[in-house]
Amino acid sequence: MVRNRSPCRRPAEPAELEDLRTVGVATARWLRAVGITSVSELRWVGAPQAYGRIAYRFGKAVNRNLLYALAGALEDRPYNSFRDDEKRRLCQAAAIPFRLSMKAQTLALIVASGLAPVAVAQAQGIPPYAVAAQPELYRAAVAAARGFIRDTMRALGAPGAAVTVVKGDTVLWSEGFGYADAEQLVPVTALTRFRIGSVSKPLTSVALGLLVEQGKIDLDAPVRRYVPSFPEKRYPITVRQVAGHLSGIRHYRGTEDLSQRPYHTVLEGLKIFQDDSLLFAPGTRFSYSSYGWNLLSAAIEGASGQSFLSFMQHHVFEPAGMRHTVADHVDSIIPFRAHFYTVTEDGKGSVVNAPFVDNSYKWAGGGFLSTTEDLTRFGQLVLAGRLLEPATVRLLWTPQRTSNGKETRYGIGWEVDRDAAGRERVGHGGGSVGGTAFLLIYPRERLVIAVLVNSDRTFVGATPRIAEYFLGSP
Repeated sequence: MVRNRSPCRRPAEPAELEDLRTVGVATARWLRAVGITSVSELRWVGAPQAYGRIAYRFGKAVNRNLLYALAGALEDRPYNSFRDDEKRRLCQAAAIPFRLSMKAQTLALIVASGLAPVAVAQAQGIPPYAVAAQPELYRAAVAAARGFIRDTMRALGAPGAAVTVVKGDTVLWSEGFGYADAEQLVPVTALTRFRIGSVSKPLTSVALGLLVEQGKIDLDAPVRRYVPSFPEKRYPITVRQVAGHLSGIRHYRGTEDLSQRPYHTVLEGLKIFQDDSLLFAPGTRFSYSSYGWNLLSAAIEGASGQSFLSFMQHHVFEPAGMRHTVADHVDSIIPFRAHFYTVTEDGKGSVVNAPFVDNSYKWAGGGFLSTTEDLTRFGQLVLAGRLLEPATVRLLWTPQRTSNGKETRYGIGWEVDRDAAGRERVGHGGGSVGGTAFLLIYPRERLVIAVLVNSDRTFVGATPRIAEYFLGSP
């Protein structure tokens, strides 16, 4: 039989009263960071993670006075100011289901609830995100965006999603929705790693930019200078043309994006398309090609003398502090990797597991896993000129043109345009089997937003709409 137990049933020891405020304030800060702003939200997910965090960080079990301290910190009032009816409400809100002893339950909560994200980050030496200094300025924006995401997820049948919004150096909002694993009911947290699809291209563009700055890659040189094994075509193809989808290299055909074959090297993956004719003379047309970015990863290897994944790890991810961004190796145990889903096309729209795929043929074009917090951190650093020189960032963000002068609205690994209000925005969307992604930056407003979903039935295309809630705030 499953009963509910409230922490209010455990009395406080007198010695505990001295540090109630310290524990309450610290835990409330974490709760706000993951989107819980009131005690009424401490149910099923919030309560177990909050209690697990307290046990993990402070070595304390939650009792009634500690609960009041936590509530007071969340609601900005003294812990001893609650009326009796309010205390009953708090106790009801904080009750959690249990079928274990409290000691065993605390251990189970730490493991089964996915751990408190900030506690895990601190244990790994990763500094947690700062909480907005004046979050009340964006409270309405967060509430509106949260409501839109929840309503849209229900309508689409998307199992899980995450969003992070950063302005300048301040995290305005970071929250997970639904399940990373719908079968085991594992909630999405700040640590959940999603497939990011073509958002891998902006990450790879920074590697390309670094080599340009070092004089190791000339964007206007033939790509064969760096990949001599790539077959010679009727027309020469430059690195810049490949990076801007102007090369004439084709995109996926048929079910190629459902590949289940492992490719052990970047050059091996080029064999899928390298012998095919170009679709057009390079520079004359824009035609999106993920395979072109696979070729660029081979050029990065040729220019740097390192494997592509090693170069990305040591020269992009580590300097950016992106400790949760990795290649989607299917044979590896990757902590916090989401499960991936799709929906049936029988009219019922049932959520089912996405088919198995091996993305080792396209690391640069769409093969990485990441978190929304890693992606927004990456966006912040690119915007601030801390990964590349500002002139190089502007190079990546400058739209290319076809040979007849038509602007493509695509630079080097970044889509570039303006919204209806005339604000410049750069970013990239991503779609892969069982995962969708969007990274969006408003340079002038210093706003960075990332949205990830573990399904190909998605709403990431509405990321600009979510951004609007925050662009209209102070």
